Amino acid sequence: MAGEFTAGTIKLLLIRPWTRSKILLSKYISVLLFALFATVLLFAATFAVNLAAFGYDDSTLLGQDGLPPLTYMIRYYVLEFVSLVVVVTLSFMISTVFRSSSLAIGLSMFLLFIGSSVAGLLAMLEYDWADYILFVHLNLTQYLDGGGMIQDMTLGFSLGILAAYYVAFIALSWWIFNRRDVSA
Repeated sequence: MAGEFTAGTIKLLLIRPWTRSKILLSKYISVLLFALFATVLLFAATFAVNLAAFGYDDSTLLGQDGLPPLTYMIRYYVLEFVSLVVVVTLSFMISTVFRSSSLAIGLSMFLLFIGSSVAGLLAMLEYDWADYILFVHLNLTQYLDGGGMIQDMTLGFSLGILAAYYVAFIALSWWIFNRRDVSA
């Protein structure tokens, strides 16, 4: 979205007969489809390289539940994709709110790298409100091999927190984009 504002092409989109919500939704869907395509491509490449290098042995069991490698890998990628959708939605929101692609990319990367470290420190200090920090819940793959970063945290709780953040990011993006004056 920030690229549309920077290049001035947002005005051309807004004079069309489509509503602002449809424009925002189409941009968001295209970002999600790109993320899905990249994830599927990465999964296929990873599986092909592992198959060529190590072969496939279905008798090996992985993770806490003792899953076959392919099942474990599919679960791993699905959990990573859920986290990717939340991070992409955060970046999309930042891009929509601030109109700057470099700020959206830079701030998203900064929050992604620093956020998990800060969340880990807060989790060690055992603050009650640390259970609700976004970055504590972004690593869903920790539930494949045991518990969460914070004691007694479950996959369902993490998915609920991520869903709440997701709804907040989408609502804020939609609200700001529909209220924003684009004449400048």
